[in-house]
Amino acid sequence: MKPREVQTYSELADAIWAEAEARFGQDEHIAAREWYEQTFCLSALGDALALARGWKLAGLEAIEYALIQRHSWLPDQIRQLSPRDKWLSLHEELAGLKTADDANQAWWDREAAKLNAKDSSEDVWRAHPRGFPIP
Repeated sequence: MKPREVQTYSELADAIWAEAEARFGQDEHIAAREWYEQTFCLSALGDALALARGWKLAGLEAIEYALIQRHSWLPDQIRQLSPRDKWLSLHEELAGLKTADDANQAWWDREAAKLNAKDSSEDVWRAHPRGFPIP
């Protein structure tokens, strides 16, 4: 994925949704939506982590780099993890990070019809916003 300087969060959301559809197809809509939501949130948290650490990385690259540093895992091992497992493996590093306002706005613009005022992008880790359990 491109660094955030050349790709907006709306463009990122579109690219992630296209990847979700390619991975899961139309028959697995719930799985595709969960993967999309978790990957978008993880990308936004990766941006926040890179900013906090002063890294010249963005999104999932920052997440992968943090996992390499913390667990000494190889990139191929990391890429096999689900977005939720990556988040869980970096919980301490990601806890308390504030995602960019642009990321929150892109999330809200795309998901407003499906969310209520109390939902946020971080809710995908605790309970699926529409009540489905996270795998």
